[in-house]
Amino acid sequence: MYTCSMTGLATEPPLAGREAEVRVLGDLLDELDAGSGGLVLEVAGEPGIGKSRLLRELLGEARSRGHVALSGRAAELETGHPFGVICEAFDDWLVGLPRERREALGGGLEAELSVVLAAFDGLSVRRAPELQQERHRSYRAVRLLCSAIAAQAPVVLAIDDVQWADPGSLELLSYLLAHPCRGPVLLAVGLRPAQVPHRLSVALTAALRDPGSRRLDLAALSPAAARDLLGPAIPRSVAERLYRESGGNPFFLLQLARGDALAGRGAAGRVEIGTPVPEAVRAALSSELSALSAQALALLGGAAVTGDPFDLRLAARAAGVGDADVPEAIGELLRFGLVHPVSVVEQFAFRHPIVRSIVYQLAANGWRVRAHARAAAFLAASDAGALTQAPHVERSARRGDLAAVGVLVEAGAASAPRAPALAARWYAAALSLLPRGAAAHGRSVELLIAMATALGADGQLEESRAALCEVLELLPDDHPERVGAVAYCAGVEHLLGRHRDAHARLSAAHRLAAGGSLDAVLLKIELAAGAGYENRCQEMLDWAQQALDGATRLRLPALEVAATGQLALARYFLGLPAGETIDRAGRQLDDLSDEDLAGRLDIGLWVGWTESVLERHDRAVAHCQRVIDVSRATGQGAALLVTMTAQAWSLIRTGRLDDAEEVLTAAIETGRLAPNLFLSVAVGLSALLATQRGELDAALRAGEESVRLARSADPGLIPGMSGLYLAIPLIELGEARRAREIILEMSGGNELRTSRSGHTAAYEILTRAELALGRPQAAETWAAAAQAATHGDQLAVEAAFAHRARTAVLLAAGTDAAGAAQVALQAADRAQAAGAPVEAGRCRIIAARALVSAGRRTEAVAELEGALDGLARVGAAGYQAQAERALRRLGRRTARRRGPATGEGNRLESLTDGEREVAVLIRRGHTNREIAAAIFVSEKTVERYVTRIFAKLGVSRRAELAARLAAETGPLP
Repeated sequence: MYTCSMTGLATEPPLAGREAEVRVLGDLLDELDAGSGGLVLEVAGEPGIGKSRLLRELLGEARSRGHVALSGRAAELETGHPFGVICEAFDDWLVGLPRERREALGGGLEAELSVVLAAFDGLSVRRAPELQQERHRSYRAVRLLCSAIAAQAPVVLAIDDVQWADPGSLELLSYLLAHPCRGPVLLAVGLRPAQVPHRLSVALTAALRDPGSRRLDLAALSPAAARDLLGPAIPRSVAERLYRESGGNPFFLLQLARGDALAGRGAAGRVEIGTPVPEAVRAALSSELSALSAQALALLGGAAVTGDPFDLRLAARAAGVGDADVPEAIGELLRFGLVHPVSVVEQFAFRHPIVRSIVYQLAANGWRVRAHARAAAFLAASDAGALTQAPHVERSARRGDLAAVGVLVEAGAASAPRAPALAARWYAAALSLLPRGAAAHGRSVELLIAMATALGADGQLEESRAALCEVLELLPDDHPERVGAVAYCAGVEHLLGRHRDAHARLSAAHRLAAGGSLDAVLLKIELAAGAGYENRCQEMLDWAQQALDGATRLRLPALEVAATGQLALARYFLGLPAGETIDRAGRQLDDLSDEDLAGRLDIGLWVGWTESVLERHDRAVAHCQRVIDVSRATGQGAALLVTMTAQAWSLIRTGRLDDAEEVLTAAIETGRLAPNLFLSVAVGLSALLATQRGELDAALRAGEESVRLARSADPGLIPGMSGLYLAIPLIELGEARRAREIILEMSGGNELRTSRSGHTAAYEILTRAELALGRPQAAETWAAAAQAATHGDQLAVEAAFAHRARTAVLLAAGTDAAGAAQVALQAADRAQAAGAPVEAGRCRIIAARALVSAGRRTEAVAELEGALDGLARVGAAGYQAQAERALRRLGRRTARRRGPATGEGNRLESLTDGEREVAVLIRRGHTNREIAAAIFVSEKTVERYVTRIFAKLGVSRRAELAARLAAETGPLP
């Protein structure tokens, strides 16, 4: 171990001229003391302006108040470790806690937390999540950890120089900004505004709209404050000159004063560096560095190469400084105040990040490359992991160094599940080192595909597509991997909404494929998919049939299932009988092994979605769940979003609104991390769900976002559905004209060139809109179109929309109220029998209107009571409120019904699978937070579960529930 003098320990400069900012810090800490949560502080300004000093003031005051103060600082050259700055903030504090307290704070989420924080490694027997697309599970765990800490003491989490944070840390911070922690938590960030990545900038802008949050834009010091900072020893005339040269920047001011003191020790030279600082400051620092001995200057350069803070042994190796010279060199750096010790043994930090930046830039390029190489070699010899070696390998390896390629690829694989953007960087670096020429094409293809996958998981779909296009340039037409690459690229283009590009690519490849080959089958499936996205339904049918014939002939069961599902969906789109076809696809899926299913997880789209729209809801939910389970088990997340949306559609249709909320929450979080066209669907379905719950403001926001997400896509199925998702809350809010316009705009005109699954719902809204706008003839036209779109009332829920439209037209005409009631009541009975309680309730509400018009008030009241009970049972509070208002107009007082009804015999059999799982966890003594962690839902959702369970079983306390379960099911296993 090195030993050295501790002289030169940096002292904190006074905090001059920041009285107003300090008062803001005090106000925020007062709010924390009062229990306020979700607070955000942004400290912004140019380099050297005092951001770090102000954050240290915040942390010091927080500690003095007994708060938990956690801090991390990103460094300019150190973005190679996933969640590096988050680990710096949390891990030291957590590791200092007893294991039992760490486990208590983890709350059952230790596996998820270990993805981000090393302090939770080994604290869980559960396997950590590995899906790139489900990183949000670990981010939510960190949020819950902050909330758990805050339950014991207020928390201040300060991240400095956030503009340099690694991609994983940036993504996690963005998540915490969008999902504020519960309890007294303050998230403070210091940053240079011009360098902040877009994702974090958007999240900060949104978070700072909250009235409890603050932004401090640090300006230059006043002349008086500058004199206070310099102190009385500096003559006034000198202070004025230094102020002019520094522009009032505190760091520059102090550096110039230091340069004045050292002016006689060496000449100043011009330094070309990346960090923008005044020439006088550059000259002063250059003068200071020129006074160092050769060994001290070399060690400082090695430190700049290795980190901030830096490990002394590693810095010495990078610099090429011998062990015998290290103590004297580090002592010299300490005496000059260029570095100072930190709490970790043999680690030191630079006086300021600007000093490190200038030192690094001053070193000759060749010396820097050799220093990084020496650092990489030392780390490799010390058995450091690939992630630790990779930043130095990236900056020092030469083309053709296959060992370096191996290190970078290993780093990419290690980063991919946690921080795919970082993985993409390492794969790109590895690619740059491959030898030129055809001999390296195979390895290039492998790395490009890995990079494309990582980019896609990070939501960089355009960049993913570009990498796949490079793959296609490398692969000749007859290469066995080309068709797979074409299909992959086309799939990414579909997710981008670039259906036309995908079609052209697939068509060209299909012309080259052998007619009866596996390649031909794969391409036909993708061509059918593209035709479906663009509503070329007959073409979809033809391609799907050809794909099915080829898959059957080649005995490829997974492809048979996918093609059969496509065939059923195309038949549905065309109004042809499709039930037998989708039932056959479902049976074939049941017969598939998990291994075969893992090779075609798009089955979640072709079978799950098709079963949903064909109203095979129970089978759709079960099949989608199987696809989700296999996706997670095999580490493949690409199909999650589309499969989750299919599952959510069926859950909404069957009135399982809480379950639908769980699925959509996970789907949207997945989609936010890796956006694609199906995020528009997930957000749109959340608008539908919020409308049913009566949360119309939230529904409107979600509908508008769904449209915004879909606008960039080529015209087709999903943009049309986004218009419907926005129109649903608009019509309930009375904005008839806007509802009509958005449907017609997004679906391509009067023919509604969008998915058949939205046709009758859209026609009903158009009918209502025209009636509200005083155009009964147009309403009649839309109602007739709705009836035609049911293709002979094939499906109960589709028919419910159409019959409500017809009822509305008849009521408006005022000629056949009894007939209108009959139409609506028949639709209600059929929807109820089909397991669609919300649509049944809506039909009964409009039937009651017709019955009142027909003078049959008693029957109207009965129908409204029935609607009210059914809607309350599933939590459709929005339509429940409509039924209540109608009853009050008829002179009937209503008691507000909340949650599921209790008239189910108070039996355990009345619990759903999800409710039963929660009930068992309650019996085991788990808190709501622990249950939420165990089943990956929000605490709010668990609260709804508990309310439903208590209502169904007729209990009011957790102890009663536990006793009830013990009596009826026996002891726990």
